[in-house]
Formats: sequence, C-alpha cells, structure tokens
Amino acid sequence: MPLVCVAMPVHRAGDIAALRRAFGSICAQSLGQIEILLIANGSDEGTLAELERLAGSERRARVIELDEGNLAAAINEGLREAGCDLVARMDADDWSHPDRLRIQYEFMKSNSEVAAVGSGWETVESSGRRVRMEVPGDAGQMRWRLLLGNPLAHGSMMLRKSMVLEVGGYDHMCRRAQDYDLWLRLSARYPIAAVREVLYEYHSRHAGGREESVKEQALTAANSLVRAWSGLPPLPAGSRELAELAAGIAPVIGGERGGDGVERIERVLRESGPSVAGLIARLWLEWEGGRRGGRAGDVQEVCRMARVREVARAIAEAGASRVWLWGAGRHTRWLLERRAELGMPIAGIVDDAASGQRRGEFVVAGPDVLKAGEWVLISSDGFEGEIWASGESARARGVNMRRIYGVNPGENSG
Repeated sequence: MPLVCVAMPVHRAGDIAALRRAFGSICAQSLGQIEILLIANGSDEGTLAELERLAGSERRARVIELDEGNLAAAINEGLREAGCDLVARMDADDWSHPDRLRIQYEFMKSNSEVAAVGSGWETVESSGRRVRMEVPGDAGQMRWRLLLGNPLAHGSMMLRKSMVLEVGGYDHMCRRAQDYDLWLRLSARYPIAAVREVLYEYHSRHAGGREESVKEQALTAANSLVRAWSGLPPLPAGSRELAELAAGIAPVIGGERGGDGVERIERVLRESGPSVAGLIARLWLEWEGGRRGGRAGDVQEVCRMARVREVARAIAEAGASRVWLWGAGRHTRWLLERRAELGMPIAGIVDDAASGQRRGEFVVAGPDVLKAGEWVLISSDGFEGEIWASGESARARGVNMRRIYGVNPGENSG
C-alpha cells in the first residue's frame, strides 16, 4: 500500500520535455513507497500515447483516462482512485525537489489535524529568472492570509483525501482558480499549513488566450473570496479580541507612527481565527498607512522597494539562499508585507532590544544566533549606521551583513 499517491493531470502535452521532467522528478523522490496517477484529462492521442509510455517505464505509475478536460474533475477522480489518504498534487510541466514528498509526508503524519500542506516554491520565468516565494509557516497565519490572497502553488500541495472530500472536493464548475476556491472552503473547517523549505518549481506558462483565462481566473477567485468573507463570524461585544483590535488601531487614529498595531491585530487573527472585525482592522491599518503617505509616499515606496530588490539580487548572486533581517521595527514590518520582492526566504529576525518578541510568524532572536556564512540585511531606514556598528562582532565571525540604503563593500557610491 502506498504512503502517498501523486495525482498529475495532463491535458495537452505541448512540451514533451517538460512533461518528462515533471514525471522524472516524481519518480526520483526519496520517499519510494508512492503511487503515481497520470490523469489524461481530455488528452489528444499524442499526449495519451506519451502518458502510456511513461507509465510503462515506471511500475508505480498508471494512466487514468477522462474523455472531457476539466481540471477539478480530473483531480477529484485522482482523489477517488488514490490507494491511500495522502494525495500529492503535481503539475505536468513543473518540478519537485527529491525530498518534497518525504518532508510533506512526515509533516502530515505528525499533524493529523491538518488537511493540506504546501511548501515554499520558486517561479521559473521563461527567461530563466527565478523568484522565490515564501509561504506562511504557521497554520493560524495561513487561515487569515488566505482571505487576502492565495500564497500557495497548487502543484506543491499534499492533501488529506478524507478531509478534502468531506468539504465536497474541487468544484467542477470552477474552470480556473479551482485550488483557491478549495483552500477557502477547506480552511474554514480544517487547518492548512506549509513547510518553509523551497520544494517546488513552478514554471511560468504563456499559453494562447491568456488574457481571457486571466479574467476568468480573477472572477472565480473574487467570487470565492467574497463568499468566504460573507461567512466570517463577528466578535462578541466586550470580548478580549475586540479590545486588542481597538488597542492596535487607536495609536494610528491618534496620529502616532510605528507602534505594534500590526502585530497585535495579526496575533488576534492567528490565535482566535479570522473575523469580520479582525480582517477589517488589518486592512484598515494598511489602507490608512498608504493614505497618510499620499503621492510622495507612493514615490518613496517605489524607490525603497527598488533598492531592496537591487541589494537582494546582489546577495543572491553572491550565493545567498536565504536572508536574516536585523532590526524589528517599522521597516521590518513593512518588509515582511513585501517579502516576495526579496526573491528569497527570510530566515528570521534579530534585534537585541526586541529579542523574544513576535514579528509576524517570527520570534525575534538576539544576534548571537547568526552563524558564519549567514546573510543579513540591515532592516532600518533610520538606524542603519548604528546597526552596522553593532554588527562588528558578527561580521568578525563570518556573518555577511549588508546595508539596504547605505553603500556596501564593493559598491560604487557614485
């Protein structure tokens, strides 16, 4: 009996090399006790012949043929045909890390309440450029983050079949954004999580009719979001959660800058679950911050983000695969909200003064946690020089520290 079943629907294999790469990455998994379902999803004769050839080369694989192409129906068929409760998704032109299934299997085995687990992932553009995408590492944070957008790559997911079918499985009526529709329904009843390691490569596609498909996907996602929002519960009058939300936004109403309002509100959302008041408070803080910044603030934000991307790209080219942030103040909160722009995972946050406090899903550590070879960005636009000076001992023991706004070693100051 397999430990994990992999469901890989294939509609039209326009790129045979990509299909073979995807299939090969599953066959090469370090978790060997698996079943592979190649689902011919309304495929043409050439695609079906290639799937049969692939299945003939791998004893753990078999082909399931569906007459009409419908991704939701194809995955539901894979769920029903699976010989075990854990079903991993795989797209036919992507790539999975050799340890992906083993890591996700061990996570699901240790967390029986979780209905689905994703992973960190990387987008590979047609030019070859890679962009690393981080995912919420905490199921409580994932629940409310899903109500603002989809951080998960569909092909990276491992699902618990019994729980997915309990909520109705994938909706056959959704021709696009089937995954996001399911995550919103599933997370209303069960936790969804993700492991932080980058275990999946999503290869960017540019198929014909893209504009129409994007519109359809957006409309499906919007309908799913509005439906999920409409089902959010209110918070009881006089509750501790309401008091915490009020305490989070009061300083901003009073004209103060900075503060821990975002952390307070996200803690309520994470620990007590999403609510109408909690989601509005989180979005209000973001909107109010942008409104007060005005047009000048928008221009400044663009410039700051461009500099962040420039420095992050330089350290990635120097060999960094992840980065620490030194500083736990306003700038780090701003950067955490835009972490995708870094193009690499955030390893953690260090700050002497805030050690032990929480910033998003991270618990702030002291600088002593940094080891030789680690990469650090100074995350401050007001105390960059002071932090650079205090990091002398870290640099002396081999920690790679970089300023965002000041000149770094080897850079041209002009």
